[in-house]
Amino acid sequence: MERMETTPLFCYKTFGGGRGKYHQPTSSLMFFGAWNIRGLNSSIKQREVRFFIQSNLLSFCVILETHLGVTKLPDIASSIFGNWLWNSNQVFCSHGVRILFGWNPLVLDIMIIGMTDQVINCKIYDKNSSTTFHASFVYASNNLVTRRLLWEELLRFSLITQNSPWVILGDFNATLNPDDSVGGCARRDMRMEEFVECVNALNVFDVRFHGSFYTWSQKPRSGLGIRKKLDRVRCLSDSTARFLPGGVSDHSAYVFLLDKGSRKRRPQFRLIIFYRVKEIFSRWWEQVWQIPVQGSYAYVLLQRMKKLKTQLRVYEVNDLKRNLLEGVQAQLDVNLNDVTLQQQLSSATIDFRKLCVMKICTLGKELRLVLYKSSLNDLIRTFSDFLKSMINKCQLQELVSSQ
Repeated sequence: MERMETTPLFCYKTFGGGRGKYHQPTSSLMFFGAWNIRGLNSSIKQREVRFFIQSNLLSFCVILETHLGVTKLPDIASSIFGNWLWNSNQVFCSHGVRILFGWNPLVLDIMIIGMTDQVINCKIYDKNSSTTFHASFVYASNNLVTRRLLWEELLRFSLITQNSPWVILGDFNATLNPDDSVGGCARRDMRMEEFVECVNALNVFDVRFHGSFYTWSQKPRSGLGIRKKLDRVRCLSDSTARFLPGGVSDHSAYVFLLDKGSRKRRPQFRLIIFYRVKEIFSRWWEQVWQIPVQGSYAYVLLQRMKKLKTQLRVYEVNDLKRNLLEGVQAQLDVNLNDVTLQQQLSSATIDFRKLCVMKICTLGKELRLVLYKSSLNDLIRTFSDFLKSMINKCQLQELVSSQ
């Protein structure tokens, strides 16, 4: 297939790599990710989005409902997407950016065809497989009248796609069926009817998915609360999606796979102070250091650190909390009216968010320690230079007085 020309509108590139550097994946597979983060000004949520991109080897990521102002958008987008290209519909948003997305330029070329405050339509070229497909990233309005403009825009864009592969993903703020919601009003209303009419006219279908069925929850601490399936991935029948627990957001994050049989690369291991604040890690330190190892001091240290690294990988705290969230969410999808499971989900969500705050704090302490050491070294170096200059000056004065 002939490669398309790429002339994206309002396209930005992050220079210097930002906080995260994302490299070209060795696999020919392509992973899309999307998440309604419900505000991206928090450093905790920014860190979780970076982890979401890195841990799932994404080539493309859509972030909805960022609440970012025009002044903060460049810095925060650069810190999240690293050396990726990124774009947004900021020119159409009066109360914060609604749709922000970034992509790996080593894998994808993107041409934006059109955008509004509720949808961004584009054409994507995959460099690995030399294929082209269309994509629409949706964040629908809560207002029924305004949402009708979204349905009209999607119907117009369907004339451009001309039966070519087309991916539609995002937060539609509406359910397709009464079974897509638990709690609250589940009857068919005008919102649902118009959504169904649009889907039938577009002739698109939900892709196969696993994970959380209900992608949005409200007031999970009081009883069962309200849960709905608002986030969807539609169109490509030979693709799969995985919906993850929301964690720091009340919406589920999800990964969209455009091929099968992927093998994820293990993320880089980093030893931080956070591991030392837990008693279980202190016991592991003691157990590993008591293991007899023969060899030089450097070899003994290396072998013990390898054993400790293996245990820390297996019992990574974040992974434990994430797995707990996924397990409780899966049980709750089967037992919809189980109040105990709902309370467990609320407790697991609170623990996960506390853990994120704790990790951010410990990382901040490490950073301050590094800055303190660097500033202390600069102070020592400056004081040393001052002493040397004073010594040289005294020696010069002694030489002049002696002459």
